[in-house]
Amino acid sequence: MAEHWHSVPEQSRRVGSAWFEYERWVQRSKSPRLRDHNSFDKAAREADSDEAAFDLWFSWWDEFHQSEVRHTETKSQK
Repeated sequence: MAEHWHSVPEQSRRVGSAWFEYERWVQRSKSPRLRDHNSFDKAAREADSDEAAFDLWFSWWDEFHQSEVRHTETKSQK
């Protein structure tokens, strides 16, 4: 999130391809009828303050990360 806010060039960002997967995940799983520009806009729309939006966005990131870990573990067990 900080990389985006501070306009760090994509090639220098640490999140890499997970970022695009996360954005798709947010669009699919968090109010899919509302087509916001990105996950930041969606969190800001759903929260009542900047601080709450920041916390919401990171809670989604944690949820996404956990779902990806479960998905990866399930695939490796097959």
